[in-house]
Amino acid sequence: MQRALLTACLATTLAGCKSVDFGWSPTETGCVERGLFEAMEEPGDLPEGDLGNTDIRVGRLPDTGNGLAYLVHFDRRFGGLGQVMGSPRVRLSVGDWNKRTCTVVMDQDECPESAEVYQRLASQSLPLGFLFEDPSGLSLMHGTTYYLQAFDGNGNETRWSYYGSTAHPLQNEIDRAIDGLSRCLSHVQAAYRRGPSN
Repeated sequence: MQRALLTACLATTLAGCKSVDFGWSPTETGCVERGLFEAMEEPGDLPEGDLGNTDIRVGRLPDTGNGLAYLVHFDRRFGGLGQVMGSPRVRLSVGDWNKRTCTVVMDQDECPESAEVYQRLASQSLPLGFLFEDPSGLSLMHGTTYYLQAFDGNGNETRWSYYGSTAHPLQNEIDRAIDGLSRCLSHVQAAYRRGPSN
């Protein structure tokens, strides 16, 4: 009887709890009062079809206070079963840890360098045995975190992040990708600097 009463009380208490909405995905042009950390660390429930087969999303998040974070989503507009939903585009986001993020969505024609950057990223492989021969554990207190998220052509998801003191081969490719899109990202940086709303 006591166990049944305790279970009923616990169920009533938990029913009153509401989960906190943490994590989001920048999908539209504009600025929001949310940190880009959330979008990379915990993307949340992505809208249906937001990250499609053959899409790639990469990000770079400096340690707090050490500059802006970048998130780039190569949206290939492939709907599956041979369905192409439109010309490829790139979603470019610039933000900070917890206050503000601005996004600009461009057609590939507006950011032609994104086609070459996408092809280079799509050809990369993750070395699963990185530093296996000399594991050190956590050796860095503050640093930059790198993110990659993708579905392959068969719908298999990859989520990867890296934080460490020895440069990872994919870290260099993500740096190269973000640097290669600096012209396109300059539009998003300008939106971010303009102020709280635009």
